[in-house]
Amino acid sequence: MTFLFVDSSIVTNIKMRIVPEYYFSCLAPPLGGMFGFRRAAERVECSQRVVDSIVDMEAMEFVGLGQACFFESLPFTYGIDCQAAGPNGRDSEACKPEWLTYSTVCSESLNQLADHVHDAGMRFRVFGINTRWRGFGVRIRLAGSYARLQPHNKLLIVSDADDVVLLPTPHCSSAHITSRFINTSTPILFMAERGLWPEVWLSRDFEVKSTSNTSPYKYLNAGTYIGYAWAVADLAERVHRGDCTDDQKSFIHAYLDDVGFVSEGLNRRSMYDKWDFREGVQPEGFQKYIRLDVDNELTNSLFQESMSDFDFTYVNTKGLVVNTHTGGRPCIFHQNGDKSRQILPQFRTKVGA
Repeated sequence: MTFLFVDSSIVTNIKMRIVPEYYFSCLAPPLGGMFGFRRAAERVECSQRVVDSIVDMEAMEFVGLGQACFFESLPFTYGIDCQAAGPNGRDSEACKPEWLTYSTVCSESLNQLADHVHDAGMRFRVFGINTRWRGFGVRIRLAGSYARLQPHNKLLIVSDADDVVLLPTPHCSSAHITSRFINTSTPILFMAERGLWPEVWLSRDFEVKSTSNTSPYKYLNAGTYIGYAWAVADLAERVHRGDCTDDQKSFIHAYLDDVGFVSEGLNRRSMYDKWDFREGVQPEGFQKYIRLDVDNELTNSLFQESMSDFDFTYVNTKGLVVNTHTGGRPCIFHQNGDKSRQILPQFRTKVGA
């Protein structure tokens, strides 16, 4: 008998090339994983906070993408006026990010996330509860449709549901997250991770874009991104390819293709990517939509991480978790990838989440 040993990365590469994207997006998640059986349901009763946060998906269908005058709908801005008093005489509502997620069932993790978001001073919104799974691509469409209904400078946080933790400390308040995001000077900030998925063969393209980046977090992860409503709406219009598509794949291509815009007034933008540039010359005023959080300013993927990658010295006194590789003090953590190797349960215990 002869045994053939093949590098796991090669197997993954082949698998991702021959298995339709439709399967990974629409069929595999309800089954519980790739070619696997449905895992034991972790459903629990939705907390009242989650119930109060449910968004009517059918209503979003009427705000669908692809409208003729789409780019005239939301004005362009890079700032948020946090000095203006809100309706209650306190912080301006514009300074409070709104958190969006998608889940078809409730879980302890979702209920907990809703509590932590609320305690941080942000509004929580969830799509999909008690509906059938419709594919990863639907998350792009719903976020874009919802963004179009918001004030143009509203800050939106879009994340996964069950495997995301917002650090439940005063350090990670809505004011802190807003301030840190504004300082990044980008329309949308995506979480970065150590591994590349789903098209693992694109690693060379990322290396070319990150030649000056010494951080181990080089690859885009769609499990969490933060952006202005106008930018989230723009990008969703550009990358949505259908509901049964992979949202991370769509965003990765937008990042690698340098999708960006030129502002032609307050309410209009022309979109470009690197294939539109003759001889590599970008049009005047061109700005990219996407930046990766390679320094863990706000986010941290837990893929291929261990507890030793973090310094928890100040978690109880200052509410800080420090990434030992980048020195970043992130607030949002996402356990993406192989759940059999996750550190999320131990991490939750350590930070009191």
